[in-house]
Amino acid sequence: MVNKVRVNIAGAPYAIATTDSEKYITSLAKKLDEDIAKLLDGNENLSVTKAAVFCAMDYLDEYRKSTGSAENMRSQIQSYIADAAHAKLAEDKAKAENETLRRENAALREQLARLKAKQDREKAAQTEQEQEKQREQNVKDRDPCPGGQRRNAACRCVQRCRRSVSGFFGFQCPHQCGKL
Repeated sequence: MVNKVRVNIAGAPYAIATTDSEKYITSLAKKLDEDIAKLLDGNENLSVTKAAVFCAMDYLDEYRKSTGSAENMRSQIQSYIADAAHAKLAEDKAKAENETLRRENAALREQLARLKAKQDREKAAQTEQEQEKQREQNVKDRDPCPGGQRRNAACRCVQRCRRSVSGFFGFQCPHQCGKL
């Protein structure tokens, strides 16, 4: 909807047809009137037309600078968006790599546990074999008879000590008499 707004700028009335609100147009006219009044107060030889031209030049300068600044901001925002997209890709890649490493770690831990269990079983079997060999050696050490036969006998020496000794073939009396 088109609004017709009446304003005074530098003492002259103007009727402006616009789609903007009356408050907005009134604020623009007030700013322009103040800027023209400042220029006219500072220089008595300046006409209203020249003051309006200077204000127009000043406003055009501000517009171009703000447009350039806006373009600069747009390019910075686009750069930030691109950086954020790259960072997101890097984050996704790192997460995927992290998950892969977690799975590999779990698999290696499981493999290590199996190897330790196997090593423990082998060590237990080896220990059992060593103990069995030791038991066999202890039996051999107690029974030096090559035939493996043992008999209990009492010492029948001249001193008649009758000590009970394990009798083996070739066993000597503890009193050195040589009898069994």
